[in-house]
Amino acid sequence: MKEKVKVYFLLSLLSFSSCEDMSSTTFLGIVNNESGHSIKIIPYKEGKIKESAIVILINGEQYQGTYYSERGILGDSPLNLEFIYDTDSIIVTFDDTIKAFHYTEFNENPYNRFYNRESDRSLYNIKSYEKDIKDLSKKERKVNYVYTFSIDDYLDALSVH
Repeated sequence: MKEKVKVYFLLSLLSFSSCEDMSSTTFLGIVNNESGHSIKIIPYKEGKIKESAIVILINGEQYQGTYYSERGILGDSPLNLEFIYDTDSIIVTFDDTIKAFHYTEFNENPYNRFYNRESDRSLYNIKSYEKDIKDLSKKERKVNYVYTFSIDDYLDALSVH
């Protein structure tokens, strides 16, 4: 009986000590508006606006998604931004007039600026985001994905109109 108690005690001790040693990575998606114009990000799913995920940013404002955590010290994660999750396209409007379209699949729109997933300016492409990694300790890492709208994005959208 004493042997069983010792084994249970050791197993309990190991489980508690392993909880203390658990490492984690926290991810955050951020969108900055440095375009000099107001921006409205309108997400769509199968042709319908996802009203709850619309983002409006005046120049100089920042949008932060929700934090997302994973066990372990990781470097990459899916983007955790409400306007990307479960959507198939996004229309970004500058000053409620100039539009840029972002698609998950290849699509052509000759009348407006459009970005497919592979584009280096697509909101759906993780490579369009600057990745900022901070190791807060040996067991805690924070990774921010930052997308910044600039005047060049506005001028690029304007060039098609």
